[in-house]
Amino acid sequence: MCGIAGLWNHGRQDINKAEFDRFIDSMQHRGPDGRGVHHEASSRLWLGHRRLAILDLSDAGAQPMNSQNGRYWVTYNGEIYNFLELRHELSTLGFVFHGNSDTEVLLAAYQQWGESCQLRFNGMWAFAIWDAVEKSLFLSRDRFGIKPLHYYSADGCFGFASELKAFLSLDQITFEADEKILAQSVQNMIGLEGTSQTWCKGVSRLPGGHSMTVWPDGSVVVKRWWDTLDHLVEVPSTYQGQVERFRELFFDACKLRMRSDVPLATSLSGGLDSSAVFCSLHHLGQEPGFSNNWQRAFVAGFRGSAIDEREYALQVVDYAKAKAVVTEMDESAFLPDVEKIIFQFEEVNSVLLAGLWLNYGAMRKNGVYVSLDGHGADEYLGGYHFIVENEMHRAAAGLRIGRFLDLRNTFAGFAGGSNPIEPMSIKSAMRYAYQYSAPARRLRTFFGQATSLAAAPGRAPLTEFLGDPVYERDSRFQKLSGLGKSLYIYFHYTVLPTILRNFDRASMGNGIETRMPFMDWRLVCYLFSLPDEAKMGHGYAKRILRDAMRGIVPDTLRLRTNKIGFTSPMGQWLAAGMRQMAQDTLASNDFSESNLFDGKTVRDSGLHLLEAGNLPGFAATVWPAINAHLLKKSFLATKSNF
Repeated sequence: MCGIAGLWNHGRQDINKAEFDRFIDSMQHRGPDGRGVHHEASSRLWLGHRRLAILDLSDAGAQPMNSQNGRYWVTYNGEIYNFLELRHELSTLGFVFHGNSDTEVLLAAYQQWGESCQLRFNGMWAFAIWDAVEKSLFLSRDRFGIKPLHYYSADGCFGFASELKAFLSLDQITFEADEKILAQSVQNMIGLEGTSQTWCKGVSRLPGGHSMTVWPDGSVVVKRWWDTLDHLVEVPSTYQGQVERFRELFFDACKLRMRSDVPLATSLSGGLDSSAVFCSLHHLGQEPGFSNNWQRAFVAGFRGSAIDEREYALQVVDYAKAKAVVTEMDESAFLPDVEKIIFQFEEVNSVLLAGLWLNYGAMRKNGVYVSLDGHGADEYLGGYHFIVENEMHRAAAGLRIGRFLDLRNTFAGFAGGSNPIEPMSIKSAMRYAYQYSAPARRLRTFFGQATSLAAAPGRAPLTEFLGDPVYERDSRFQKLSGLGKSLYIYFHYTVLPTILRNFDRASMGNGIETRMPFMDWRLVCYLFSLPDEAKMGHGYAKRILRDAMRGIVPDTLRLRTNKIGFTSPMGQWLAAGMRQMAQDTLASNDFSESNLFDGKTVRDSGLHLLEAGNLPGFAATVWPAINAHLLKKSFLATKSNF
């Protein structure tokens, strides 16, 4: 797990070492344990690596690394969890390994199988491999885009890096904000990450499941090497069989992610997903190849806030007879670093993600370098209230009354969580069933009042970031159920890519690697192959996960239905130390003159909301504009310092 960068001036003069050192060292936070640079002067090629040492802490795991035949060089960020199995297979083919890192296995796999090695990897990665014979550069990003990879290609130069901010350090690249995209991000904060676009002009994102090859003439060929729809599987015919298979896959995903030469822990929110990860680790116990230090849980405490879940998290810790480290997310701990945190996250977010930042910081301070987290389950199992609500409407539209009533009870179970939920009466349920039925829609069409199912409350629809997505024209996508289509989009294009980006920046900003058992590709393919009722039904969202965790997670947590998101208590923070910072930002001349939005109108609206004490309204409508403004300002200031 590291920070990677590279520069190939295939059509212009080479840069000096000092400039490339700035490029790679701008990501020192991603790799505080070491650095390495490879320069092929005749090709004007540079590869750089900042190391976070997790497997094989010796110099044998250092990068950039050369292949056994001397032809290939790699710089790599990520983990190949099945590297021991691949190492054994490659050893039978004649490869000899000198260290114990997964990097050496990755290089041998590429030497043996070429690009098809990607399909053999179970892991998360972004890597670049230089072919010193063909003089070409091959770059790959894992199936679901867990690890980031950005690139620049223009004017005889190709550069790549783990983070956007790294490009600010290069003299030959002029930073300019794409104000249209940045302004769109204020309105739709989940629409950008699943695309190739970024808000920095000239810099693109290699999407998850894609690879690219750069040739000596500067031509770039991008191809999609992974599509989940190509890898759906047969599932057991009975629900009990489906549960057993899920448990088998999930346990194996957890075991693979316990391979580490450094201490690991769990970021435990108190929700079902992170509790399932934590309890599964303790159920599986110690096995060869695991870290011998994996029993701690790190809990974010938001004292006095409705989103404080420590009581649930501590129940899980007590159940597992483990240890907890609770970090209070007090604004005094992060207030001096607000702009630093915004700069680190690189994008517009609906809240200041200081809780993520501080929780991973606590891990590093306590000597933990790997965190096992619960991301991914909500997006492929329908764990959000708005997904259940939309599916309830679909059931009503099809006059599936039994399914509708079941989902109505499921939806009501979210009451008491982060979002206001108003349970429906039977009378209201029948009215909804008719309102969304096919006959009713035909009548509205006849009278010129055609409507479609509304977008979920509080969720922006897909915007021009996605344009006309290819998957919408794909016949395989059309074969998915209505719920399946929604989950596919949330998982691959909108909600989850945004979450993965934020957790990457928060964890790697503190030198912590995050591993996600729910993101194991075998589990993802299995979940997208299951019938809707296995994911959502009998009064529960994430139904199959709850049943698979029977006897593993305490029932008080396993059957808990009110969902509290791991977010930030912006209203509480704005009532205290953040208020003055927000007021000062709004009152500044550069905010009023912003090209991203009507600065004066936003300023007046924001100051009015603060004066009226409407802090939730301020957080929801004004904070994203402040975030965008400070983000652009911090990038401009950093560029001017180089």
